Amino acid sequence: MELNANKIALVFAKYILWAAVTAMSFFVLLIGRASLLGAIAGYAGRGFYQTMQVRVFDKVYLIVAGLLALAGMVIMQQYMGNSKGWKNLLLRFSLALGIMLAVLAIFTLVIPIFNVETDISAIARQRLIGV
Repeated sequence: MELNANKIALVFAKYILWAAVTAMSFFVLLIGRASLLGAIAGYAGRGFYQTMQVRVFDKVYLIVAGLLALAGMVIMQQYMGNSKGWKNLLLRFSLALGIMLAVLAIFTLVIPIFNVETDISAIARQRLIGV
C-alpha cells in the first residue's frame, strides 16, 4: 500500500482542524458559563437560597454543556474524518467554525442585554467590601 505526501498531509490537516474546532468548543463552553453567571448575578444577590439556586444552575450548565461539547467533539471527529479532499475538508471546517461563532455571538450578546458585570472578582469584591 502506497501513501503519498498529499494523503498524509490531508490526514494531519484533518486532525489539526479537528483540534481547532475542539479548542473552540471549550472556549464557547467557558464564555457561555461567564454569560450565564453574568446574566443571573443580580438574582444571586437577593439571598442565601437564590445564591444556592444559581450555584446549582451553574453546575447543571457545566454538566450538560460539557456532555454536549464531548458529543460534539466525537461527531466532529467523524465528520472531519469522512471528508474527501482538501476542498471538502475546508468546507466542513468553515461550516463547523461558522456554527461555533454563531453560538459564541449569541452567548456574548447575553452580557450587554442584561447589563451586568461579569468579572467574578469584581462581584466578589462588591459582596465583601461593598465597593
